[in-house]
Amino acid sequence: MYARDMRTRTSLALAALLALACPRPSAHAEEGASQPNPLHAYLAEVQSGVEKIRDGALDEALEIFRRAKEADPSRPQAAYYEGVVLKLQGDLEAAVTAFRSARVLATHAGDLRFEARALQAAAMVLELSPEKRAEAKAAWEELAAFLREHPETGVASVPGSRLEKMTQVAEAEAHAAAVVRKLEERQEELRRLEAERAAKKSKNKKTR
Repeated sequence: MYARDMRTRTSLALAALLALACPRPSAHAEEGASQPNPLHAYLAEVQSGVEKIRDGALDEALEIFRRAKEADPSRPQAAYYEGVVLKLQGDLEAAVTAFRSARVLATHAGDLRFEARALQAAAMVLELSPEKRAEAKAAWEELAAFLREHPETGVASVPGSRLEKMTQVAEAEAHAAAVVRKLEERQEELRRLEAERAAKKSKNKKTR
């Protein structure tokens, strides 16, 4: 149930992140559109990919983002939205890789807001895989530290609330596992007693 709830929550959260569309060209760039402008072309390409995601054309969106990455591999936007598409397609491991790549690129570009966004997206996707929970916890803790240092880049309560939820889930699962162990021990004890009674009954028959 938790995994299903997390998939729903994460899909909604990533959809919300899409609403924060990638930066549009400035008015100055628009005025100079008659001259070749690599940044203008790159952002326009990424924006077209975002629109494809909204339309549900994920394969086309992925192709657009990868083409944008090739055109300008130094910027984080295309790598980030590539991660969004991969997540929506169910390739969680590749999505995390893309988000981490976007984070590195954002760091090099000095784009703190995009760095925070990439950190959060990676943590969200990691949390979807039970075997990655330790990694997800570390990712949320990294985001919490980042937001303490750069509070203007995101909502500080988000990583705290996710870490609290993960702790609650871990405690509930540990309790459930303990209950299961006790039941198994009790069943084993009942089987042992039943076997002893059966052996005793068989012995009594032989001695008559």
